[in-house]
Amino acid sequence: MTQDQLDILNIIHSNPGITMPQLITTSRSKSICIAANEDRSRIQEATFRKRIVRLIQSIQDLTTPQIPLDVIEGRPKAFRLPADYKIPGSTIDVTLAMVLTFSKQFLSPVLPVNQQQQLEDYYAIAENMVKQNKHHDRYNRFVKRVGWHPEGFGNRLVQSPAAYARSDVLSKLADAVFQNQKIRIGYESRYNETETEYIVSPAGLVMRGQIIYLVALPDGKHSNYRHYHCGRIYLVEVLEAVSAIPEDFDIQSYLNRGAFEKSGYHEVEEIEVELWIEPYLRLLLEERIRGVKIFHRDGETYASFKVRPYRDFIWWLLGFGNNIIVTKPDFLVYRLKTEIAEILSYYEL
Repeated sequence: MTQDQLDILNIIHSNPGITMPQLITTSRSKSICIAANEDRSRIQEATFRKRIVRLIQSIQDLTTPQIPLDVIEGRPKAFRLPADYKIPGSTIDVTLAMVLTFSKQFLSPVLPVNQQQQLEDYYAIAENMVKQNKHHDRYNRFVKRVGWHPEGFGNRLVQSPAAYARSDVLSKLADAVFQNQKIRIGYESRYNETETEYIVSPAGLVMRGQIIYLVALPDGKHSNYRHYHCGRIYLVEVLEAVSAIPEDFDIQSYLNRGAFEKSGYHEVEEIEVELWIEPYLRLLLEERIRGVKIFHRDGETYASFKVRPYRDFIWWLLGFGNNIIVTKPDFLVYRLKTEIAEILSYYEL
């Protein structure tokens, strides 16, 4: 939505039932539909009227978002907006539209309901702007390839965030994802501090806690996606070659299948888990686990939810000691018993 459209909506909203002559006079005084280098006094009345008529028509033609502009037929015509209508914010360019798109994707679920409703108009404008941009395919692909991943069940970071990513590195990585091009990266090993160069197809960027990762497909014999800590990338060279990542790759779907739950991508089947819990843990579980159900049986408190039982889930369970006890399924109970027996074998009681 342009600034002229927003300005004229504000005039109509502030003056319900404003007639066309009044609208033209007010718009002229506020320099609506007048370029910065134009002399307002030289614009003929008929010419200015045509500009305002075309502006009103452009507002009525908007499909996203729908503008509830009521045109009162008569001589002269008048215009009115509903009293509870919220005027969208100032001009949104495609860069701000991208920011709003990421806001909807990552922040909307944690906002209060009334804030979510207030942002709907902005989200609709942003989506429409991206859709109309000549590079909309690139923007849509880029949105699908930036993801956020929670810090795991323990809500702790395994790796130290000491090596933060350089802004120039992140800028080049983001550009490569956007342009869908292969890159050469220089990467410092986490274990032995050796430096190695790789040619990779960047699949996306993932923010995990304080660390940003590049998800990429290395050239050569490797067929699995790899995760590169961006703070360890010291060189990025964007190549001419087109990325080998499938067009329909979606980073959020990749994460939802458990890609970050263990080293090397391997999907584990989702299971239904039932836990006996101490009552004071109810709030913690409701805050941390999506879709958890808390219930009572025989005076005791239980929780059930679906999860993919990767290693960090097992570590998380063990961290609660005897405050959480797995009751179902049987194979998970056995797995925990085995883990605990192995731990006890290292200690003398």
